[in-house]
Amino acid sequence: MRYPDNETILDFFKSFFVRDFVYIDLWNEEVLYNVGDVVFFSDNNRFYSCIKESIQNPPTDTEYWKLVDSSTNVYVLDSDIEKAIFQAKQFFNSNLFSTDEELLSYFVYLVAHYLVIDIQMSQEGINSTGYYIPNHVTVGDVSESYSNPTNSQGDSSIVYQLNQTRYGQKYLALISPLMVGRFSCVGGSTTPY
Repeated sequence: MRYPDNETILDFFKSFFVRDFVYIDLWNEEVLYNVGDVVFFSDNNRFYSCIKESIQNPPTDTEYWKLVDSSTNVYVLDSDIEKAIFQAKQFFNSNLFSTDEELLSYFVYLVAHYLVIDIQMSQEGINSTGYYIPNHVTVGDVSESYSNPTNSQGDSSIVYQLNQTRYGQKYLALISPLMVGRFSCVGGSTTPY
């Protein structure tokens, strides 16, 4: 099965995770904005709030918009999700699913995982460091140890990475039953040429 187009995945992601992330829309001259709508204007990388119903009036028009002090760190942009979609496609087997809806319901958890990892890394910037999941914590005299966890599928850096977010863990829980199958062996032989 082929992936749906990115716009379909993006729309499904936003409707599926409506409570998980705060999304911001890029200003679009074809959209009717109502008072209170907030947009990101990519021409100057600033946020604006609509103060008067507006269509085709750029956010720099002070009759319809006011500048809002905000940061992209607070919001998830479509470009953030599209980047995570690209990354998730590298580790997702779309052939396991027979319908678009089934595929999307699993796939968006993997997208959310990569989105969270990317946002965490971007907030750390050049101070970004890798870490292992704690496997032992002591409270008295504070002791904590880390290791790359093993799992039922053996040591796997991909499985380890998926365990770094709850979205990745949920994806693993959902996908695991699809990865188990039955096979049979039948004895036999071939004849030489």
